[in-house]
Amino acid sequence: MPQSQPQLHCPNLRCRAANSDRDQFCQKCGTYLPKRFLWVVGARADKFQVGDLLEDRFLFRGPRVVFDTQPGIPLKMSVELPETLVPYLKLFPYRLHLPQIYTLLSLGDSEPSLILLLEQAPLGNADLDPSNQGGLALGAGMPLFDAWANAQPLRQLHWLWQMAQLWQPLRIQGVASSLLQPDFLRVEGPLFRLLELENDFRLEPSLADLGLVWQQLIPKTGGKLADSLDGLCDQLASGDIESAEELLAQLESWIENVHKAYRVKIDIATRTDTGMVREHNEDACYPADGAVTQNSLERMAIVCDGVGGHAGGEVASGIAIEALRDHLTQLPIDDLSPADVITELENASFKANDLICQRNDQEQRQDRQRMGTTLVTALSQTHQIYVSHIGDSRAYLITTQGCYQIMVDDDIASREVRLGYVPYREALLQPASGSLVQALGMASSSVLRPTVQRFLLDEDCLFLLCSDGLSDYDRIEMIWREELLPLLQGGTDLASTSKRLIELANQLNGHDNVTVGLVHCHVTRQRQGTGTTGLNSAPTEAPAPANSTVDNTPPTVIPKTQVASEAPQPLAQKGRGGGFGLWLLLGLLLVGVGGAVAYQLGLLKLPFLNSPVADSTSSPTPTTNSPDIPPPPPDLAQAKKLDVLRLVGINDNPIEISIVKDPKALLQGIGGVADAGEGEDATTESSAQPIALGSKISIPSDSLVVIDGIFPPSIPTAPDKTAPEAPIQALRIRTCQPVTDQSEQEGAGILTPEKLDEKLEKEGADPSADSVAQLIDEKLSDENPDSASTATASSPQIGWVDRSQLESLVTEIIPAGQLNPEQQKACTPAPLEGKDIPAGAPIGSDPAP
Repeated sequence: MPQSQPQLHCPNLRCRAANSDRDQFCQKCGTYLPKRFLWVVGARADKFQVGDLLEDRFLFRGPRVVFDTQPGIPLKMSVELPETLVPYLKLFPYRLHLPQIYTLLSLGDSEPSLILLLEQAPLGNADLDPSNQGGLALGAGMPLFDAWANAQPLRQLHWLWQMAQLWQPLRIQGVASSLLQPDFLRVEGPLFRLLELENDFRLEPSLADLGLVWQQLIPKTGGKLADSLDGLCDQLASGDIESAEELLAQLESWIENVHKAYRVKIDIATRTDTGMVREHNEDACYPADGAVTQNSLERMAIVCDGVGGHAGGEVASGIAIEALRDHLTQLPIDDLSPADVITELENASFKANDLICQRNDQEQRQDRQRMGTTLVTALSQTHQIYVSHIGDSRAYLITTQGCYQIMVDDDIASREVRLGYVPYREALLQPASGSLVQALGMASSSVLRPTVQRFLLDEDCLFLLCSDGLSDYDRIEMIWREELLPLLQGGTDLASTSKRLIELANQLNGHDNVTVGLVHCHVTRQRQGTGTTGLNSAPTEAPAPANSTVDNTPPTVIPKTQVASEAPQPLAQKGRGGGFGLWLLLGLLLVGVGGAVAYQLGLLKLPFLNSPVADSTSSPTPTTNSPDIPPPPPDLAQAKKLDVLRLVGINDNPIEISIVKDPKALLQGIGGVADAGEGEDATTESSAQPIALGSKISIPSDSLVVIDGIFPPSIPTAPDKTAPEAPIQALRIRTCQPVTDQSEQEGAGILTPEKLDEKLEKEGADPSADSVAQLIDEKLSDENPDSASTATASSPQIGWVDRSQLESLVTEIIPAGQLNPEQQKACTPAPLEGKDIPAGAPIGSDPAP
């Protein structure tokens, strides 16, 4: 039956109030409202219309998408799960790439029909009916064949690598055919995901079949990767590549080569707290509580949640941290193969387990008295992250497209799912569903099964490690958009984010100790790749052709002979053109020799050779041609956070910019939004800033400034528009550290990196240290930031400025990901570490006095 006004009932069974599907919290009791969009699978799935309601609960919002209007009511299947659906359960550990069973419905009395509802499917707004979207953000899922042409080669290879990783486990469960269905293949940013599973039945899909699917991507592939992919498909079709391991080895060699053009920087922050109820903190973390490290040699973060009481859990978590640190920090991680890294992570877990078991035996602890701990570890190695896990402490991957739980808890509920008994939602209803089935210190290492996953990095992302003091009651899914996404977008920093997560855990949960570890991965392009052609060499990192278009028609398997017949014949064309060019060259040579002889004999007069030579210092004669039209100035309205602006003064004169502390001051009196929301962009700088915000910023011409904030903040559903009725935008800018030659006048220019190195060497500076940071430290040590309202150019200057002030000064807008190394150094504040960073202060700011 159609329903014109979608409602979402409060999951709090004591409330059950009806809310709009646009509400984030219950309008009556304030409970968070989960929005679950489910993918519909079944023979009768296409018989329903948008607006129909299944079981008085599931509302059709698209042809194959329903919305759960009563998420608080427990799910219980009325029919037994068919064997054909069991692979969904047994593949539960691969939930990052696969959807999961939400429930199974039986419709009809005389001829019952089964309708399967899948959660965590890679859905996108295109899956909703256009008239029913209403501004809802469904997800970032899109078909692989639509996204392929616009992706960089590194990401394209990353998607193929993930497909190859899934081949063997899906083949074991009899659903490898899922990877051969183009309609099922979807991506969400860096992740490859399947929309649903397809049973193999009596078929035996092979890697040759997978090669035929990948062959359809070749026309959409640019650069030398197309040639390499074509050769790889030939090897798959001919059987030269016989196993998924061989396929993965080939793809990884290409990825390693392409990734040489990228730079990966890792920042880490940790924090732990006792909580609101417990008297002792049995959690532990590494690095130590409150640490913040930026692009340092530190490559590891660990979170442990001890069990066994104050006399046990606190000891066990401490032993685990020390054991893993001692084992892993002694290894040459960058020299190890991926298999060796995984083995060493497992060995480190075994070592920690043995030490805790020995302590239990020494103290004669038995059964429930034994101490133990959970463990989750993130370890970086060049362009990849390894996550190791035991227990129910969790790891999440946060990208700009979504938040994903990486690991499956080692508890009874997850075990029931992996064994193929019941879906996860039903397993949670069983008694003791959250009881652990394994943890460090509880049993011999011979029965311990650590889980290790490997992640290749192709864009900025965030790994969150946390104990259940934060993750309980789906708090991460609830807060990630408001609290973690801004970190990726440059709106906040690690120190303040880690502190905020602890505050939210105590506010929303508070029943347990809470510990968080944040691993922020920065991936930037440095230079063009240098790969060569050929299957056995890595493909060049080249973008797709500018005129390439995405074919929206359903992909079909193209026979190899057809692909070969459509290829051009460049060799024949090249032969014809080469012969004509040779004759033309000989003709020109004869004419030149004849002219020279005639001139020497006086038979040829060349007056222009006898004319006086023009003075090179004289002004050239103006031509009558149309003058060159200068390119239009950059559109500052399109600038985003963390973009870098190049400012050039009139006639290269120094630049002075008026600034204010509060951006609202720029909007008052001109029809602006005086009561705009108190978002992160509207906040003023704390006393921890390096200078007191005053009346002006003074910088030399041709200087760089970073956009730290935009006010009013953009509307979430329309990023290119500002808040209603806001006539202008205010920008919070931060000056980059100018590398000024002290022998020249102030503002005369910027030192090149070579001159800067020579200057530092003469002054006795440490050549291994960051050059710009040394100059900054010298300046900051001699200046009092609060001594004047106009700061000097050598100190980072921050303030809110009317965007119109910059319109005539901006000559270039440089996205953060396109900065060269020298610009990155100049625009990155010198980091501080550990507890010296005040809570809530941006990384790199000076501590408040």
